[in-house]
Amino acid sequence: MIKHIPKSEDFTTLSVQYLAQSIDLILNTELAFGDYLLNSEDLTDELWESHQGTLGNSLIMIFLSIENYLQSEICKVSPLLLLGQKPSEWNVKNADKDFEDLYLHQFDDLLVIYQELLGESLGEDLKQEFEELRKKRNKCTHGVLRELLLP
Repeated sequence: MIKHIPKSEDFTTLSVQYLAQSIDLILNTELAFGDYLLNSEDLTDELWESHQGTLGNSLIMIFLSIENYLQSEICKVSPLLLLGQKPSEWNVKNADKDFEDLYLHQFDDLLVIYQELLGESLGEDLKQEFEELRKKRNKCTHGVLRELLLP
């Protein structure tokens, strides 16, 4: 039996928390620039060049926020739609298994499921922006992002 099946609200809470943390990272970094900002009309790119790790972490949290929002909306229909494996691969025969231990759909699949449940398309521009965000997130998480990030 699958135990600890999440509710939509669980993913909504995570989505909001990740978004708030993302904003908080950027805001606190800008506040740390302190006196420089008082003497400058605008924040220069050079200041952010030395804070790419902070911006990368913020980008990762924005991505997680979007992903959890999609999961929240899908979960309103059924949390089982989030599971990325065939039921025969859940490996829960005669044993309890936590939902968190099962493989969930990746972002691309979540987008498709989300659109199918809503019965509408997100639009090509938004899909392209999500794809760019996903690529940057993957570089931050699994490799090295060589392009300059700005808030």
